[in-house]
Amino acid sequence: ANVYPTRELLARCQQNQHIKICRHCNTNHETCSYITGKCPVTQEARIRKHNDICNLLTKAAQQENWTVFHEPHRRENTRQLFKPDLLFVKENQAYVMLDVTIRYKWHNNSLQKAAEEKVKKYQHLQSEIQEVTTDTKIIGFPIGARGKWH
Repeated sequence: ANVYPTRELLARCQQNQHIKICRHCNTNHETCSYITGKCPVTQEARIRKHNDICNLLTKAAQQENWTVFHEPHRRENTRQLFKPDLLFVKENQAYVMLDVTIRYKWHNNSLQKAAEEKVKKYQHLQSEIQEVTTDTKIIGFPIGARGKWH
């Protein structure tokens, strides 16, 4: 609900009377979005939550007889390394790449845009994967900070 008493929230309507800078890292305005998505102090918690979600997806996929690869390393022609979170394979015909992200939901289409960003990020790897199988689908898996998914 964006009512956590962040410095940015407490400074609203009180011009120059309150400090808005994050009390932990002193670099950006302390907002709910910043705390949950970018502040270095909460990075470990963000990574832990991200890995928990990947583990839940892995369990669900394995129950449906998918083979799951965690963070497979893929290099493109420029030798840049890409590591999607999960690669699902089933019957050597279908690959699904998942890249999990947790986002603060600003607008109705925030999660949809995040999913599109992730697909765009890995789209260039699709031809490499299609050398092994014909049915390839790249999926971004954004989850809102409050648990909603796209």
